[in-house]
Amino acid sequence: MKRILIVAVLGLFVLSTAISVTAGGKEGHTEKTAEVMKESKDGHRQSLVEQLALSEDQVGQLEALKSAYMAQVREYKAAFSALLSEDQLAVLAEASGQKRKPDLDLSEDQKVQIEALGIA
Repeated sequence: MKRILIVAVLGLFVLSTAISVTAGGKEGHTEKTAEVMKESKDGHRQSLVEQLALSEDQVGQLEALKSAYMAQVREYKAAFSALLSEDQLAVLAEASGQKRKPDLDLSEDQKVQIEALGIA
């Protein structure tokens, strides 16, 4: 379970790095794309709410769970990033557009610290 969580956090980190790197210089395009994606997500979300006949209370509970989960992911991402050297962060950013898992060449100390975070 811990390995799955670290892979998920690592994947989110790579994805967010890729988005921030590719977004540079394309502010207008990125804003428009984000707006379209939000509309699509909102429509899909509303469709699910209707299909499942969720009450407002249930929707609120789900939103609270999602918010708490995303906060935890951000916390793990920040803690994980803090453990990496500049070179390792560069390798991670470089691998963001690729499907292969980056070789971060973690030291034994880093592995222990990552495991202590509870995400390894």
